[in-house]
Amino acid sequence: MIMKRPRKLRNYLLKPGYQLKFSLYFIVSGMALLGVMIAVVFSKLRTLSETISRSGALDIKAQTLLNELIFDVTWISLSTFAVFALIVLVYSIVISHRIVGPTVAICAYIEELKKGNLDAKRTLRKYDELHPIMDSLQDLALKMKSKDSPS
Repeated sequence: MIMKRPRKLRNYLLKPGYQLKFSLYFIVSGMALLGVMIAVVFSKLRTLSETISRSGALDIKAQTLLNELIFDVTWISLSTFAVFALIVLVYSIVISHRIVGPTVAICAYIEELKKGNLDAKRTLRKYDELHPIMDSLQDLALKMKSKDSPS
């Protein structure tokens, strides 16, 4: 049985500039959506608190409890915000790796073909994107090899 070695972070960040920019797009759009939702919730909570305060129906103890609940909701929302950002960062790095990894492999394969090494073999991982491009390049190499070989 073949054991897979765990990947290191540097193996996931093949092109850090591209991958982190890609991740930033996901994080910013997700955080903007989450931020709008949190702003609406806090606005409603603040309105509720002010309405109850103006009515005078609550004593100091109840008002303190209400403020503590608003603080708890704030803390939970900010924690959710941070966890969401971390999950999105990891997910987007993994997804971008499935694009960048094959791009690096395809470029290396093209360099081998340019050197005239038509027997070069390169494969992509099962879950990588861009398989059609690699398959087409391998077909091209076979056709070029068959044209170069004496008939």
